Amino acid sequence: MGKYFDTVILSGGFDPIEQKHLNMFKAAAQVACKVIVGLNSDEWLRQHKESVATPFQERLEALEALENVHEVVSFDDSSGTAENLINSLDERYPTHTLAFGNGGYRNMTNTPEVEICRKLGIAQVWGLGNCFD
Repeated sequence: MGKYFDTVILSGGFDPIEQKHLNMFKAAAQVACKVIVGLNSDEWLRQHKESVATPFQERLEALEALENVHEVVSFDDSSGTAENLINSLDERYPTHTLAFGNGGYRNMTNTPEVEICRKLGIAQVWGLGNCFD
């Protein structure tokens, strides 16, 4: 099967990394040549989950060790979204066909990044790995 995108962008706290995340990364690698994970900060985790089980650096190193993750990047997540991540990768890879991906319950009606993807012409891929929460 050929790849549909040059790069799929994923984001999350991944605290902890679970089987559903591994399934999502594998599914993303099946549709794109490169999987980039934007890793949310410890502060983002505190705001959304009230605690941090695994510090940022440890989560980063664990993600970097996964075969289906090609790059892990930090980004400004102070807005509570991955919009800054998407903008920066769109600028960094102007000739790539980009997609923003999600697994689980995320879709076009409950994902704040939908509008920035539309504005930039970035595809959206839903249900990667069927990793429902």
